Amino acid sequence: VRDCIRKSKYSQKEFMTLKRLSFDGVNIAYEWGLDCEGYILVPVPISKNREKQRGFNQVDVIARSFSLKFKLKIDNSILIRVKDTKTQHALSRRGRFNNVRGSFEVEKDLSGKKILLLDDICTTGATFLESSKALYGAGASEVRCFALSKKLRELV
Repeated sequence: VRDCIRKSKYSQKEFMTLKRLSFDGVNIAYEWGLDCEGYILVPVPISKNREKQRGFNQVDVIARSFSLKFKLKIDNSILIRVKDTKTQHALSRRGRFNNVRGSFEVEKDLSGKKILLLDDICTTGATFLESSKALYGAGASEVRCFALSKKLRELV
């Protein structure tokens, strides 16, 4: 799943694969009984340069699948990326946390709002943590995080 998502970020030919993965991932979440009634969908924003280069934000594809299945509103204006960052895939755990520190802001009052934060891949949780800090700082009452792919740590 992770490889397919990564390929879709850099190849328009893989875009349909991402749409299918999003559809399947959201359906699995639905079948497992994910309760997100009353939540606002907030895709993690990518940098303007990266979006221009790719032609799309891959997380918007996931958000559209969620919105259709769960009948939730998407709000791309809530979470703002204020810092361009390096791509995370080649960074160490510490490097990932340092890379995204201070990257997100929220300019809206979210008092009492419940947020479902969406991303494509979660490896260390660094992006979710930084995004959640900004959302809670703006008054969100609850932030849940969903990624299509999560890296599992090796069992020792």
